[in-house]
Parts: sequence; structure tokens; C-alpha cells
Amino acid sequence: MHQDQSFQRAIEEIKARVSLEEIVGECIEGTFVSRSRRQWCCCPLHDEDSPSFAIGPDPDMWYCFGACRTGGDVIEFVKRRHNTSFMDSLEWLAARAGVELPRSGRRSDKDDPGLKLLADTEAYYRSCLMGPEGRIAREYLESRGVSPGAIEAFGIGYSPASGQALVQRAQGQGVPFRLLEQAGLARKSDGGRTYDFFRGRLMVPIRDHKKRTVGFGARRLDGGGGEANGPKYVNTPETPWFHKGRVIFGYDRAADTLRRGGHLILMEGYTDVIAAHQAGLTQACAVLGTATTPDHARLAQRAGAQRITLIFDGDEAGLRAAWRALEGLLPLGIDLDVAVPPPGKDPADLV
Repeated sequence: MHQDQSFQRAIEEIKARVSLEEIVGECIEGTFVSRSRRQWCCCPLHDEDSPSFAIGPDPDMWYCFGACRTGGDVIEFVKRRHNTSFMDSLEWLAARAGVELPRSGRRSDKDDPGLKLLADTEAYYRSCLMGPEGRIAREYLESRGVSPGAIEAFGIGYSPASGQALVQRAQGQGVPFRLLEQAGLARKSDGGRTYDFFRGRLMVPIRDHKKRTVGFGARRLDGGGGEANGPKYVNTPETPWFHKGRVIFGYDRAADTLRRGGHLILMEGYTDVIAAHQAGLTQACAVLGTATTPDHARLAQRAGAQRITLIFDGDEAGLRAAWRALEGLLPLGIDLDVAVPPPGKDPADLV
């Protein structure tokens, strides 16, 4: 009975900390329209042209008056949006809200199919890096001076350029395509063709504060096929396991150093962090190109950071990102400073 009460209190705390309007707002294009004490938008759960999805009058409840004809609270919305179970949705919201679920209400990581798939995919990408198809990635790493030790430590791998290697491998192992899609590893075209989300890219696992692989950062490799005309850097999209506003890249490797010294070096990207760690700056982390969030600040506090140095790119975009990062960290009340690389240089060039 006591455990049930603790679990219910945790759910209430999650709902108090998480804004339903904010969660829904991240899933829609445009803004809400206020009408009849409700906030209206096009339903994020099905395709439509006119708003039928409403939040209110109770701000913690939603209802779709269109095709869905259903509603609920924020947990029900996340459950339907991501097509996940109640516990998956609750754990996702708990992590976002910074609420610790009672042990009896938590599911073991080994029982989480998404985490198991992501860990297995990391191992697969690492094996591809060492195979014949990974030659272009190995040559790139060598040209950048990335050591074998750093490749091993950060779990760097390679995603085959064929476009369906991971999908076919998962199919052969009986992994549902829907799970691949939920984890941000595969997509389906309008014509129904399934394909790998990452193709012909250098793959860097993104790990959370519990050292679990929750997503990937990927760099395009020119001349390697795959996404020849795609963006240079791509991260895993938002998933039930990955929310970039809650993850600091390199935190899993920097936490011990931070506890001993208390000086966090915050960079913009994972290539900068890998170069910094190779140079002995093992307290370096990155916010993956996003503005710092309250969750980033909480992680820095948890690690015992007493001083934070921001080293972002020296161009105009890098300086803007540094200012955004400062704004998110000011509430910590600790020493903050910014180191600006010379024009045309990024942090990785300096270490």
C-alpha cells in the first residue's frame, strides 16, 4: 500500500512539473488558438487541416474532437503520440520532469526493448567501422587524429551507405519495424518503403547520465555514398529515449573528473569533446548544438560543477550559441566564463 501511494505521489509530481501545452506544442507546427476557454490546434495524432485538438478548460487535460474522438492527460498524450506503453510514457515524462519513480514502479533497463535495440545498434555500427565498408570512416578518423583508444572509449562506428542494412538486419532478428522507427533508427517513405535513418555516416553514440546509449550523433562522410547531399551533422530525432534538452554529451565519461575537480568545460559538438578528451581535458562535455536547459543545469549541479567554461565555435553562430548557453546556466550561481577561439577555428582545432 505504501509503495502504491509513493507511486501515485510521483505521478502527481510529474504532472505538476510538466506542462501539457508545452509537450503538445513541441509536436505541432504553428501556435495554439484560444477559443472558448480552450487552446486549439491541429491534432498531432492524425492528419487534418483545421484545428480539432483542444487543451482545457482543465489545462491538464486534452481532447480531440476530430478523427481520434478521445482524450486524456499528459501521460495518455505521450502514450498515443509515441505509441508506447503507460510505463514507457511515464518514465519518459519522469526523466523530463526530473522526478525519480519509486523503485517498484520502474522497469529494469534490461527489459526495455528500446534501450536493448539502441545498445545492439551501437555494437553493430562499431563492427561496420572495422569491416571493409567502414574504410572511408576509418580514413576520416585517421585524418582527424582520432586515436584507436578514443574510438573505443566513445564507441564510434559507421552506418552502411546501402540504406537498408540496419532495417534488413533487424528484420532478420525479428525486431519490429515500429520499434526501429520509435528509436529514431529507421523511417518509412510515403510509398511504404522502409529505410535506415542514418546512411553512410560516422556514428557517435549519445549516452545519458546512466551511461545508456539513447541516441546517435552522425557526421556525413563526403565521397562515401549514403546521404551525399544531406546535412553535415544529424542527431537522432526526439524519441521516448532521447531528448537532446536532457542529455549532455560526454557526461558519462566526464562525471568522475568533475567530482574531483568541479570544473566543467562545455563545448558545442561531439567532435570537439572527443578531441578535448584525447588532449587530457576529460571534463569536457557538449550540449549538442542546443541552448542549455534546466535539465542541463541540473546535470551540471549533480556532477559537482563549481565552475563552467564555455568554448564554442568562434563564428557568429557559435557566439550566439554561447550566449544562449550562458542564459540557461546563470541560475546555477556558479563561476561562468567564455573562451572564444580565433575566427575560422573551432574548439577541436585548439586542443
